[in-house]
Amino acid sequence: MPTPWAGGTVKGDGTAATTKEGAATEEEGGEEKKVAWGSWRWSAREAVQLPWAFWRALLVFSVLKVARFSEAFVTLHANAVGLKVAHLPMLLVATNLMQSLLTYPLGVVADRADRNGFPGSGRKFMLLGGFGVMILADLLLVTAKAPWQVFIGYLAMGVHMSMTQSNMKAVLSATMPPNVRGTGFAISALAQGIALGAGNFMAGRLCDMFGSAGAFWGGGAFATAALGLGWLLL
Repeated sequence: MPTPWAGGTVKGDGTAATTKEGAATEEEGGEEKKVAWGSWRWSAREAVQLPWAFWRALLVFSVLKVARFSEAFVTLHANAVGLKVAHLPMLLVATNLMQSLLTYPLGVVADRADRNGFPGSGRKFMLLGGFGVMILADLLLVTAKAPWQVFIGYLAMGVHMSMTQSNMKAVLSATMPPNVRGTGFAISALAQGIALGAGNFMAGRLCDMFGSAGAFWGGGAFATAALGLGWLLL
């Protein structure tokens, strides 16, 4: 089977040659056959096929992503309240360990709640609970005056990630028709990447204005907005 290469041709002996048309060709028995490629080009018509449920969920999750700025702001705040630089990596170890322990069992709980109740209700309430935990984590970090308080706040952030990260993907996937699921995930990644960039910019500005705790005031505000939107739209 011929292998298409951008701007070139593939001959029967496996060698490549350049064509002006930029299409792949194959020589068989002295005949040259063109192989079309690029028919998979993205079209706006695919995005239009995504239902309103997808766009509503994407709005909620994008607002939440603004609140999920870089963990660098957590380490900055921890250092500001007295945590030694050598101990900062322990924050990341602790929150990742929390996610490793809790993500799977919490996902099972959400799935069982879906099967035993209204479809989608288990994931929705798991997500809303996770949004609430993030608000609590931001509150703990804002009021932290000692390293151990920052540690507790960041552990709460790990619980939040366990409750929301995989469930967000499951909710988005459930809203997408199978024939445009790839397009849906691409749009989701783009939107949430932009939101994450905006969140980091916001966190940096708030830290400049109000000190290292300022970022978490903004994070708490956007997490609260995501909770309200999630209750109404998911």
